Amino acid sequence: MKLKKWICIICAAACAAGFLGCSVWLLKYWKDVRSAEEKMEEVMSSYVQEPGGVVAPAPVAPTAAPKPQPAAAVPSQTPAPGGTAETEPLQTPEPTVAPKVYPGVENYSVPDTKIDFAGLTSTQNADIYAWIKIPGTKVDYPIVQHPEDPNYYLNHNLNGSKGYPGCIYTELANSKDWDDPITVIYGHNMKNGSMFANLHYYEDEDFFEKHPYVYIYSPDMTRVYQVFAAYETSNVHMLLRCNMNDPDSYQEYLDGIREEEGIRNNYNDDIELTWQDRIITLSTCIGSKPDERYVVQAVLVAEGAAD
Repeated sequence: MKLKKWICIICAAACAAGFLGCSVWLLKYWKDVRSAEEKMEEVMSSYVQEPGGVVAPAPVAPTAAPKPQPAAAVPSQTPAPGGTAETEPLQTPEPTVAPKVYPGVENYSVPDTKIDFAGLTSTQNADIYAWIKIPGTKVDYPIVQHPEDPNYYLNHNLNGSKGYPGCIYTELANSKDWDDPITVIYGHNMKNGSMFANLHYYEDEDFFEKHPYVYIYSPDMTRVYQVFAAYETSNVHMLLRCNMNDPDSYQEYLDGIREEEGIRNNYNDDIELTWQDRIITLSTCIGSKPDERYVVQAVLVAEGAAD
């Protein structure tokens, strides 16, 4: 009888210790997440000027020496967590056709957002190279790309701390000048609605129709992309689904996008895509489907020099 009593006491103590440990871990987790979010809010208030707003003076800090840039890369066949993949060096072939010429942005209602990229890169994070904004969502973040580790920002924040929410980022397989046929941009599906969680708004047909544009700002250019598809798909890496340097292969991939099946999928059938188009794929997780991803795809329709 005494043995059973001691066993019960030990089990109760173990459960209590486990509960305490989980509580401490959760408290630290949410504290770290909130700290990273506060840092992002500080960046927004100090380096981004919305219409009618004022950019605060950026603190002066020495510019770090540039990090070495590796050779161009292509994803391997094994996706990493979050739908990303490790990369291996590859010499990118020269384009075989002249690039498509795009109209200016003057015919689009581009949000008048002024971003202090010089301040951001010199005092916050040298890996920031662009900014993404989607009206009607919380997506209003810098885009980063680590010069060595393609998946670094999957679990590192803007200030270099490890953990969630991570950053909005691209991999080394994509160039930073936005001239790749497909550029994949990643972000976590955070429960509090931050990062790329609001991409799931595009599951609603009405939202899909009323919020058709994604805006990408870079130091020298503003780009307008029109959303043409939002759907669930497998976690096979987007850049492995076709040979983007082969017009026939790329066109076959574009034509097959609408074959993706899902009850929450949405497509704009009025947009005709050709192998000369440049598209972005915004990718995030689906909480209930760890082996699938939710993606929003948009095609470049206009670009113009930054003011």
